Amino acid sequence: MRRRWTMEEQPQCTLSVDSNSAASKRKGQRVPLDASWWNEKLVIVAYSHGDVVIVDTTVDVQLENHLDNGPEVCQPGCVVTNAVNGGCFILESESSVQSMPTSLPSLEGEETTDGDEEHEVTESPGRTAVQLLKQVLYYVTDAERFRPLQKAAKSISYKHQLLAIQSTTCEELYERRIQMQEYDQALLLARQYNLDTGVVYQKQWETAPISQESIENYLTKISNIHWVLNECTTKVPPTYSAAKELLQYGLTLANLSKLRQMQSSRSDGFAPLEDDSDEESDDEEGQEEIKVEILRWGTLSEEQIFLCQFRFKLLQLKDKLECYERILGGPHQASQRYNSEEFRRFREDNLTQVALNCARSNDADAIGILFTLFGDVLLPHWLPILSNFPETTAPAKYRVLLPSICDGVPVQWSQQSLRKLDWCEMPEVMNYYKCTEVDLQQENSGDFLYEENEEWLNFKGELSEEMLTLWYSSRAEQIDSLSGQTNLALELIEFGIQRGVSGLNTIHHELLTMYTLVYQCEVDPNLSLGMMRRMTNLEKVQAMMRKVELEDVSVVFADHVIPFLQRLEAVVKGCKAQILEDYLLSVAKGDLQPCYQIIRLLAKQ
Repeated sequence: MRRRWTMEEQPQCTLSVDSNSAASKRKGQRVPLDASWWNEKLVIVAYSHGDVVIVDTTVDVQLENHLDNGPEVCQPGCVVTNAVNGGCFILESESSVQSMPTSLPSLEGEETTDGDEEHEVTESPGRTAVQLLKQVLYYVTDAERFRPLQKAAKSISYKHQLLAIQSTTCEELYERRIQMQEYDQALLLARQYNLDTGVVYQKQWETAPISQESIENYLTKISNIHWVLNECTTKVPPTYSAAKELLQYGLTLANLSKLRQMQSSRSDGFAPLEDDSDEESDDEEGQEEIKVEILRWGTLSEEQIFLCQFRFKLLQLKDKLECYERILGGPHQASQRYNSEEFRRFREDNLTQVALNCARSNDADAIGILFTLFGDVLLPHWLPILSNFPETTAPAKYRVLLPSICDGVPVQWSQQSLRKLDWCEMPEVMNYYKCTEVDLQQENSGDFLYEENEEWLNFKGELSEEMLTLWYSSRAEQIDSLSGQTNLALELIEFGIQRGVSGLNTIHHELLTMYTLVYQCEVDPNLSLGMMRRMTNLEKVQAMMRKVELEDVSVVFADHVIPFLQRLEAVVKGCKAQILEDYLLSVAKGDLQPCYQIIRLLAKQ
């Protein structure tokens, strides 16, 4: 025996009993019940009321528990094993008593007793004598009123558990607390051993829904700014307000003040700013001082480059969020109609692809907003984007997007800037963090458009009058051939003429003739523009009059044939009389009555 320790010298002798509510209900003195060796110096002690501690036997003073969180509380009567590979096992047993229903039926007014009541009866001699007397009288008289109380049957169940105590490092325990989502305990452990609390907040941020509250409670407490900025640029919050708040917080971190601080200190990693407030005024100062500090931009460290790139990305995402807000109808509508998955696709897609998607879904208003805010990227593909509207869509739905001519010059689309140029977007600065205008153009390049249809290359770039004439004509022919709706092709050409585009008279005349033949004269619903072009002018007149009754000849001829001939006369002088002569001669071979009505009509005019 090495030595003895009194109960007062043992760890948390009184505190453990008082603080354990379950132990305070148990009777008996708190005494060591079992002990095993943890190693040559430490002993595992299990107390009768359930506390298990590990103490150092080499000290002569009062014993101290080496378990960080106090005694391990187990069931009374537990036993422990010797430590093996830095761990030991604790076997504990828990018993419970339950009353079982009796097999005999109870009479009215009859009572039963459980174990506690029976214990109270045995403690009273008077009650015991009464029960014995009742038993004698019941045996002699067999009267039910002397029948003794029935004893309830009892069932005792035992539950055995094997617990383990394992030696671990504070880092491993810290990680385990985080994995078990015991964040409060993990934070206490981190503060006790000077560990990085940001890991806890990172885990909480990843599992919590993104909101203004989670940004304030978790994201603002993480010191790894590189990680925080990456979250700000990759996460898409479920609400519009949270999306706006997340991007704004990222811009607050990646500001010019932080860049200067990093340049002056040359830190090897990102560190939190002491004061990141008033970011807007800081940037205004940066605009004025940027030319003075321009020579220092050539010495940017890798961390500073990352900071500039993150800020540039955040500004792009913020611009797209504001554009998405306008498409939804403004801030109020955006808060109600915002869809995180839709916005995720909107911000990740190439801007040209976004415009194509809007065109294919007939969203002309969205395209107008995109042209206004991102015209530098999209307007070189103006006409190919318009060509992606479905051929069955009426041009009136996207008439505001159709280009026009004024004094022989194409009218440019009116553009608008969302904000002032940021310091990280200045060309002389962008070159230093490996981002140029060429990179931006490649990122939002619309070259894939022309891989789908090489004919659209004729309409790429700056608009000209010849380009618009060619586009209106070819697009009208495309609408007619793909949809068979001549009225829509004619509507597009009429919009082009209204917008001052020249050179559309020929296609306009042809489509008017097609419209007359198909919709008014009902010649052939399958008649195409190509088929009609192969017909002679005489054949077109004959087709217009083919299904006309004798009494309607003058009316139909005046409504359809004469306007057709007048359009031809405007192009080729003298053709009207020749076509009339040829037609009357062809009709007179069979019947002179139609000729008579036509001549009378012409004489009146």
